[in-house]
Amino acid sequence: IYSSTKKSISKMNLTGISLSLMLGFCSATVRGGLNSGNDSRRRLKHSNDGNAATSLRDGDCEICSRNNKDTKPNVIKIKYVSDGKNSYYQNSNKATCREGIYPTSTTISVNGASAFDVKDGDTITLNGKFGAETTFTIGGKGSCVFHTSCSVPLVAGDQIGPFLILGSDEKCDAGEKEEGACVVCDKSKKIRPDSLTIRYHTDGLNSNYQVEEKASCRSGTYPDQTTITAADQSFDVSDGDIFTLTPEGDRFDAETDFVWSDGDECNIHTSCSVPLVVGDRIGPFEIMGGNDCKIIITDDPTTVPSASPSKSPSSSPSHFPTNTPSGIPSLMPSAAPSTIPSASPSANPTIERSQIPSSPPTQTPSMVPSGTPTDVPTVSPSDVPSITPSTSPSEAPSVTPSTIPSQAPSDSCLYAEVRSVDNNSVVVDIAFNYEDKNPVASDWVGLYPCSDETRDPPFSVEPVIWAFTCYNRNCRNDPSTKGQGKFTFDDDTIPTFGSEGIYKNLEYIVKEKPGCYIPLLNRIDGDSAPPYYNICVGNEIEF
Repeated sequence: IYSSTKKSISKMNLTGISLSLMLGFCSATVRGGLNSGNDSRRRLKHSNDGNAATSLRDGDCEICSRNNKDTKPNVIKIKYVSDGKNSYYQNSNKATCREGIYPTSTTISVNGASAFDVKDGDTITLNGKFGAETTFTIGGKGSCVFHTSCSVPLVAGDQIGPFLILGSDEKCDAGEKEEGACVVCDKSKKIRPDSLTIRYHTDGLNSNYQVEEKASCRSGTYPDQTTITAADQSFDVSDGDIFTLTPEGDRFDAETDFVWSDGDECNIHTSCSVPLVVGDRIGPFEIMGGNDCKIIITDDPTTVPSASPSKSPSSSPSHFPTNTPSGIPSLMPSAAPSTIPSASPSANPTIERSQIPSSPPTQTPSMVPSGTPTDVPTVSPSDVPSITPSTSPSEAPSVTPSTIPSQAPSDSCLYAEVRSVDNNSVVVDIAFNYEDKNPVASDWVGLYPCSDETRDPPFSVEPVIWAFTCYNRNCRNDPSTKGQGKFTFDDDTIPTFGSEGIYKNLEYIVKEKPGCYIPLLNRIDGDSAPPYYNICVGNEIEF
């Protein structure tokens, strides 16, 4: 429109003239309900005076914002996550709930009223009219807020401190994955499948994971027999038929459109920003498999039993006994003796003697061992023990000792050693052994200045640098862990949560805060704030 009219428009004097443009759009009928254009994925384009972001990430869903206050929520569904993160959309001026380690189980009070006992992964539903800020008090020890008035974006998929926003009312609420469900792909496993195996159903259902903003294929009745075209492929299907869809190019688009032979159409989301889960029904399409999810196809049961026998014995005989006995006796004797004796006695005992007589019994054994050797000689004679002990060890010790002990010294369960590497930087080797102290996955090792030992209580502050005993990831919620092992603090490999923010890396320690340090093996148990539950103190090291 603009290209064809801009020449004439540019000649118009628009002073004092108000122009109203009514923009319509054309669309085909969409099965199960048409996405009416209120696409919350595309609303967030404004700037919010210093907010963290001005555009939505792929897969996030806007609940409300400055330009979208008509959907201000009355219900907000959130998940509690002990591994806190900074919001992508609300900066620290709007949301004080920030990145950090939060308690794995605690009590949360909302606006000083509603209280929830939660553990890591629990879902909370907040109801009511929300003010500009909603305040959360965690464990009765501290509080933080995030913005809920919609003057800054409130987005499903955003994590604000320990609170992951799931949705509001029926908007942007994709639900939680069922336990044991195989995930073809999602935001944490964003590998688009090279094919999807799908079963067609005439009775469509709403997806448990893809909301209407993501998938317009919804519940409803679909044709019994039809031809469906998707990704430049056509399939003749009827109720219960299975087909395998491959992408038109190298990978599936964000949305895959399905077009019926009568011109109706709908789409499902295939970019993995929202889950594709085996067993989920998206309209008429049941996801059967893709990526590393094994394709499980079961046939509908037959109306009559199969003719083949079952693998286990039946609970009753298959038929009545025959009128005459079989020619072969049964394996088990009958319950009562037979009424007629056998025609003749059993055969005589064996007639032939054995060819080789048995050996005669030995006489009374002698009181002393015999002087003759055993029947079969041994491979080599036994060694005669030495009369006196040797004056030197049997083997020489290793030439050089190892740089890290094979296990921690007996007087401590933790040992550390500073070591220089080729590029003139340093690393710290850590060895721990505390199997007798009931190790758990939340145990971690931190380095403290030696001066922190004089605090009351000792070491009652955050460490300078730290990592879980699994070292290279957050394993706090693993079901179990080992109490003996080794790892190396190295700026190239340490997770960011242990060396950024209030924590530092080894390069900083060497350049800015050199001196005496002590490693501590600690445990997060309950509220995550110093002083921590101390397991053992290691040796002093020097930077």
